[in-house]
Amino acid sequence: MSDPTSFLEGTSSTITSQEVIYERVRNEMRGEMDAKAAEIDAKQQQIDAKYEAMEKMYAALQNMMGN
Repeated sequence: MSDPTSFLEGTSSTITSQEVIYERVRNEMRGEMDAKAAEIDAKQQQIDAKYEAMEKMYAALQNMMGN
């Protein structure tokens, strides 16, 4: 293989080292953003579950009070 940059990026040999670095940084940032999005989704699921439990408790309390 004569051009490792071409192999790494799957494009022509005109890719500069700056473009390779940009792609690596972009991919790393995308990975970090995906991880944060997964954390947010997990927290939202916890919030949703707590809200549903509160709604059930409220409905049970209203039922006990005869409303």
